[in-house]
Amino acid sequence: YVLRVNEVSAYERSFWISRSTVAATAFLLNLVMSIVLARSTLLKKSFYSLMLIFNTVTVAFQAIIILDVIVSHTGLDEQRVLIIRIVVNCFELISWYFTSTLVFLIGLNRLAILTTGPISSFFAGRYEYRYHSFSEFGIIFFFLLVCYRIIVFQIVD
Repeated sequence: YVLRVNEVSAYERSFWISRSTVAATAFLLNLVMSIVLARSTLLKKSFYSLMLIFNTVTVAFQAIIILDVIVSHTGLDEQRVLIIRIVVNCFELISWYFTSTLVFLIGLNRLAILTTGPISSFFAGRYEYRYHSFSEFGIIFFFLLVCYRIIVFQIVD
C-alpha cells in the first residue's frame, strides 16, 4: 500500500503530518542531548556513555522515520517502501523499549547508590552495569523479533 498525496484522505494526511512532526521534534531533542552528552565530563560513568550511544542511535532512527514519510509520499515501488517501513518499525520498537528500560536501570543505579547491601553491590559496579544493560538489550531484541515474526506471519496468512 503506497500512499500517494492525491489518493489519501484528510485523516491519513493528518496522521502522516503529525507522525513526521513528532519524529522531527524527537530528532532535534535527541540530537541536542547527544551533543550535550558528548561534551560532558560525565562520560566516565558507564550509564551516561550508554545514554550517549542510545541517543545517537535514536537520532538515526528518527531520521529514518522522517525519510519513511517522505518516501511513502513520493510513490516509489511498493516493495521498497514496505521493506523500509518494516525495518524502521522494528528498530523503532527496539529503541522505545530499550530506552525505557535503560532509564529504569539508571534510576535503579541512582537508588542503589543511596542504599547498602547486595542491591548496591549489584548495581553500583560500572562494568557490571554495562553488561546487564547489553544483556537486557539482547533479551528485548529477541523478544521483539519473535513478536514481530508472529505478527507478520498472521498478517500474511
